[in-house]
Formats: sequence, structure tokens, C-alpha cells
Amino acid sequence: MNDDVSMPWAGRAWHATSREHAPAMPAELDRYLQQAHDRNMKEGGRFNPPGEFGAIYLSLDPETPLRESDNAEVLLALDGQLGRVLDLADPEISERWGLSTAHFCGDEHEPCQRAARRIRQGRYEAVRYPSARGQGLNLAVFWDIREPGSGFGLAGRDEVAEK
Repeated sequence: MNDDVSMPWAGRAWHATSREHAPAMPAELDRYLQQAHDRNMKEGGRFNPPGEFGAIYLSLDPETPLRESDNAEVLLALDGQLGRVLDLADPEISERWGLSTAHFCGDEHEPCQRAARRIRQGRYEAVRYPSARGQGLNLAVFWDIREPGSGFGLAGRDEVAEK
């Protein structure tokens, strides 16, 4: 895929985590994000094959990470910006990358992981894609290849009510 269809992204994103891992202060956020990236590298996810590379999974609304997380005890609000995001929520772009809505919602992650290898080669910092659970949108951020000036700050930290 040679044509660059990147877009910048800036705004608020949310991430659900456990109390044990959640940063307590803004100064702890970068370390937390690096650790989340490293954990996901080991475990794998929709856009990162286990053991190859990591990703940090964020949502663009506060409800989506609560629907998608099994251990949501703390909801982090993050203000950030990224320079090169691939918008796979756009059906034309996702089709060009060989993906469809079924790939984002199904249990089989291999098609998204295969595309993520090529996406990273194109030096995209993140992909924006539809949530597997509901109407929300997510970002899978490739923390290790972000551009200078890209990053996140901690805007809020809320305890999650038990389900």
C-alpha cells in the first residue's frame, strides 16, 4: 500500500484498566502507557500479534472501553494528539487494506494483525476502527513508532462502578 491516507488526530480518548496498573498522577502516564504497550506485546490483541509488537487500545468515547474491558476498575481520560492515523472506520480505506466490519467485530484477529504489519511498515502511528461491542470507535496506538510531538496527557481518572 503506497498511497498515504493518513490523517492527524487530536482530542480526548479513554482507556479502562485495573486499579493495580492505573497511574495515580499525570507524571506516571508515560510509564503506564509504555507498560501497557509491553503487556499487549506479550498477550497480543486485534492489531498486534503476540510477541511481535505492542499496541495501546483507546476508545473515543467513555462508554466503549467499559463495554470492551473485562477488568475495568479505573477509567482514564487522556488528551492527546497523533500525526499519522489510518482511518479504518472509513469503509473505502478499510477495504483498500483488505478489511471489513466483520474483521473488526469478529473473534478472529489474524486479518487485522496481518494488516497491522503493513500499516506499521507505512509508519502509521495508530489505526482508528469501529468497536467490536457497540457503536464506538477505537484507536490502536503503536506507541513505539509515534512521531515527535505525538503523545498523551492524563486529563482524568475515575473509579468505575461495579458491573
